[in-house]
Amino acid sequence: MITSRLIEFDPDDTWIFDSDNADRTAWTNQFGDIASIHEFRKVPDLVAMPDESGIDALRDMYRKVLANVGGIVVVEPIAINSIKSLRTIIKLPQKPHGMTYISAITIPFDDRSYVLRFQCPEIGTTGARDAAVAIMRMDTLKTGPDGFPQGWIIDPYSRTETPGARFNLSDEEQYDAMFPDHPLSRARRYVVAPVAVLKFKADIATLKGFTLARKPW
Repeated sequence: MITSRLIEFDPDDTWIFDSDNADRTAWTNQFGDIASIHEFRKVPDLVAMPDESGIDALRDMYRKVLANVGGIVVVEPIAINSIKSLRTIIKLPQKPHGMTYISAITIPFDDRSYVLRFQCPEIGTTGARDAAVAIMRMDTLKTGPDGFPQGWIIDPYSRTETPGARFNLSDEEQYDAMFPDHPLSRARRYVVAPVAVLKFKADIATLKGFTLARKPW
């Protein structure tokens, strides 16, 4: 049985080492973000393959998990070292205000998964990105009977005003360049090119690939 972690995160010098244990290593940076890599030694909790054939089912899974708690921003298939993997960004409300954005790369195998995770909280003044984009998009949105702009809060993939959705138009990637230090921009940037910061040990080849032979749910 392989006991060592077979995938490692190698961050640049903007990250400061925080903690380490058998299943998780973590770092922090100047923004208060937390980067961590996890090894989960159980069948991955994915209801479908992380590819084009299964992505709709995986998006539905995340919607259900986050119902009344948060919302999805990104749920996309990605190949990491030729392994079918999943890139996600979710948003969770903070108290008393603001959002925390969590981006992750999940690399599943038959009996375990590795997750590279970034937690990016909104600190200080909150809502500036939302307000600025709302002003920019004001002319393209109709006001509903409740006085709220229609089509502002939507599901990112169905593009409909789905009950419980928390994605809004300011979360679109096109606005990251305008707000490079916003926590969503950072969360997305961290998982755009994960191959550059992940190290795969040779023994990774001994692991059996993820299948749906054993349904996790």
